Amino acid sequence: MQHRIVERGRDTVRIHRVAGTFAGMATLPFGISLGLDVFLVIDHLFGTLVGTIAGGSFCALVALLWFVLGFALRIRLKVAVMSEEEEPTPLATQIEQMLTEARVIVPGAQALLGFQLAVTFEQLDAALTLVHVAALCFVSLSVVLLMTPAAMHRIAFKGQDVEAFLKLGSGFVLTAPLALAAGLACDMQVAVVKAFEATGWATTIAAGSFAALAGLWYGLPILLRTRQYALPTAAGPR
Repeated sequence: MQHRIVERGRDTVRIHRVAGTFAGMATLPFGISLGLDVFLVIDHLFGTLVGTIAGGSFCALVALLWFVLGFALRIRLKVAVMSEEEEPTPLATQIEQMLTEARVIVPGAQALLGFQLAVTFEQLDAALTLVHVAALCFVSLSVVLLMTPAAMHRIAFKGQDVEAFLKLGSGFVLTAPLALAAGLACDMQVAVVKAFEATGWATTIAAGSFAALAGLWYGLPILLRTRQYALPTAAGPR
């Protein structure tokens, strides 16, 4: 989202650093989740003690391979700092990156949609059923919006790289995460109600989830874009 909103599809040193930072941050909760999943499976089959050892060992392995090894190699190899020089990003590269960004989001949205369809409505009361249906519709809308640029590129523009397609495609890629955030928030409410039977807390957590996602995906990039234009530079605004 920062690549689309802040940099407008251009390759910059800042976006490479931001992408690396967020990718590194994402591995921590992902690794913990994998360890918890291993614990749940082993605990169910062999008991809590074995499950705790297996889950803890898996988390330790993740920490060793993803963090300790990475930082050790970084220090040992003394990787050079990325050059501050930037070159204009060709239109063809911008379009390929825009389509790639859509392809990156689609599998996650499709997987979520599959889990949503697997939920039986008999397990939900009338109110939760409506919330879950709304979540399903939001995620479906997100998938449709994300797949539209590829179809448009093939049908309307015959696979040609033109500025008009970049603007239209970027609009769809920028809109889709808003529907995805709404779908995630709705299903968060369903999950919390089913887990804790606390409707008030579920609504608060769902609203907080939507606010966090919207803030990270839209609020922060728009703020950075505004500040970027506000700062005077020798080269002028991009």
